[in-house]
Amino acid sequence: MSIITRSLMQQFRRPSRVGWIGVDIGSHSVKLAQLEIVNGRKQIAEAAVIYRDESTANIVEWLSSGTLSKGIRLILSQNRRFRGRDVACALSTTALDFRSMRIPPGSDDERRRMISQDLSDSGDFVTTPFQFDFWNVYSSTSEPEATDSTVNVIAVTDELATQVSNSIRIAGLDCQVLDGGPFPQARSLDLIRFGTVSNRPAAILDWGHNTANFAVVIDSQPAFSRSLKSCGVGSLVGAVQEGLGVSIEDCHEILSTSGVVNTLEPSGTTELQDLVTDFAGSSLDDLVAELQKTLSFLRNQRAELLPERIWLAGGGATIHHIAASLSHRLGLPVETWRHPLICAATSSAARTRAELLVQAAALSDLGFRE
Repeated sequence: MSIITRSLMQQFRRPSRVGWIGVDIGSHSVKLAQLEIVNGRKQIAEAAVIYRDESTANIVEWLSSGTLSKGIRLILSQNRRFRGRDVACALSTTALDFRSMRIPPGSDDERRRMISQDLSDSGDFVTTPFQFDFWNVYSSTSEPEATDSTVNVIAVTDELATQVSNSIRIAGLDCQVLDGGPFPQARSLDLIRFGTVSNRPAAILDWGHNTANFAVVIDSQPAFSRSLKSCGVGSLVGAVQEGLGVSIEDCHEILSTSGVVNTLEPSGTTELQDLVTDFAGSSLDDLVAELQKTLSFLRNQRAELLPERIWLAGGGATIHHIAASLSHRLGLPVETWRHPLICAATSSAARTRAELLVQAAALSDLGFRE
């Protein structure tokens, strides 16, 4: 098991008409998706969502309980269209250690040893075995070899990596890759572009339950990433649920069908949309403030990375009219991530919101890479 970056994906490439089963282990739910090639293009053939018991906040304990293994076995037993045994997994950023480091020049092995030493001297890894990978921070110009360079580092404890692998094995599948960080997000943009590589910066905001992850992508590579840890959509959902006095199920239904005020067509606003917008206001303000801060930094410090468009994914993307609201407030085009060939009409993927499947679909895509 290892966390991989795009430079290491060559190890796992093999031709296939069906991708691996992508398993996106989030802090609130686990999403499964599998791609297949139909008429020369990739589509989401099957998908499922397993909701986590929030009373077990510790992910290692939750995995140890066998809940994930049982949930996957149940899904596979329901005559769904998942095929094969190979799996690619990703963990929520809340379960990973993600940081930047400034390190001296050297070979990959030398830099790996330096990073390992720094990790061993800090945080959760002082007494705990861990695994990690790193990649160079994007630069439009080459840095002189004699100078220090900045790298992004992502790390996970051996205990957690082993629990993920064991959970997949007990479910009767084989975990080939444990991925993480902004790389699944970057690959997800390739999917909606049908594999077309663009050298123009685009951003993707994965607005999850506990955190929002923002990444800028150039040439299919993550060039910049930031975790907005205080901006998860869970706080917005909780505020709307409490304000309306409805069940969590009804709240999700209201958010996905009625949603917030459509800033592009405010004349058609309903009373319910006004209420939802009011109750969601504080949480939405927090997200917008963090996004504005991020865009301001890029505009002033890294103008070559300022995105031309933001793609919205995750649970927050299922809120009706939310993309238009964010676009209006940010002054930048915001679109919801939707795969043009979402699924076969007969599959249960047709009943799963595509916005939730972004990372799982990108993980499945690893099975196609040659």
